[in-house]
Amino acid sequence: MAETTAGVIGVGVVGGEHLRALKGHASLRVVGIADQSAELCAARAGEYGLPSFSSHIELLEQARPDYVIVCTPHYNHVDIAIDAMRRGVHVLVEKPLTVRASDGEKGLDVMRETGMTMGVAFLSRLHPIHVRLYELLQSGFVGDIVRVTLVRTKWFRSMAYYRSNPWRATWEGEGGGILVNQAPHDLDLIALAAGLPSEVLAELNTLGHDIEVEDDVCALMKWPSGATGTLHVCTNEAPGRNFFEIAGTKGTLLLEDNCLKSTSLRIDSREFSETTSGKFDAPPVGTVTTFSEMSAADGYQLENENFAAAIRGDAPLMCSAEDGLKEVELANALLVSGVRQEWVRVPIDPAEYDQLLVELIKERSLARVKTPQRDSDR
Repeated sequence: MAETTAGVIGVGVVGGEHLRALKGHASLRVVGIADQSAELCAARAGEYGLPSFSSHIELLEQARPDYVIVCTPHYNHVDIAIDAMRRGVHVLVEKPLTVRASDGEKGLDVMRETGMTMGVAFLSRLHPIHVRLYELLQSGFVGDIVRVTLVRTKWFRSMAYYRSNPWRATWEGEGGGILVNQAPHDLDLIALAAGLPSEVLAELNTLGHDIEVEDDVCALMKWPSGATGTLHVCTNEAPGRNFFEIAGTKGTLLLEDNCLKSTSLRIDSREFSETTSGKFDAPPVGTVTTFSEMSAADGYQLENENFAAAIRGDAPLMCSAEDGLKEVELANALLVSGVRQEWVRVPIDPAEYDQLLVELIKERSLARVKTPQRDSDR
């Protein structure tokens, strides 16, 4: 197999994971790294024996990798990706694609203009249990979706985490809290499994930390089909719960921790409702199957192997930039809804989100910008 070369831009926690995963790889080779911290960059260069560059532009123009992995703070993702694509370099962006959907659209425009590949690294998409979930959904296992429920509250983070870098948990430095840091995995799961909801109503709060941004999000969701759903994610609950459930007219899928339970019905629930003479009977259950396969493979290595194969034309991309943008559009809508305290359409007008973000950056507080509830709403 021909060698594929990579550059890593941003070598902090996640960038370091990519360097570890690619060290000594048989067909993928890192040819350079860059980071805004010269001290960190030098330390990583020494640790892995790699050339370091003072800027991502220098890395792109001097090392000339086949692709770069962008692991910088979120606001920089698209600008760096555009710089790379305009220089003929493919881009794998760590989640989220960006903070603002408007920036994501700019990145997609350049991707189409240049013909380069831009993907988004959603590690959970490669988990065998998630792969099995997607396969069952695509096969029509659940029938027409009627309900989606996601609870992911095992994201606990301490103040030591939030204080570990000055850009963390700030509107100006990170662009939000759990919606742009941890929950993109969960929003991507919803969008991939059920499609984007058409409307959302969210409640956003800062409940467990002394930070500017949201650490708790609870939302209602509606789909054009009539399906409804709920979402709750937070970084302040312990021990927390992790489960994702999709109920349909033909069956139910429950993903909880590291186990997928599939329950089929012998007859479509709507057909049963129309034909049964029993007033209180429920459709009979068919098969119940559990799937709990764990993968010993390195997720970061798999991400890079998939991306390298995709740019060679040998495999479909794990997560396209278009899919990555859908997750951002959902996150943007949830923030606007939570601040304005009202149902909003998905996707929202990007300009409305951008203006709200300006307000949040100025006030440095979620609570001060949230629309107060009217007495009639209480």
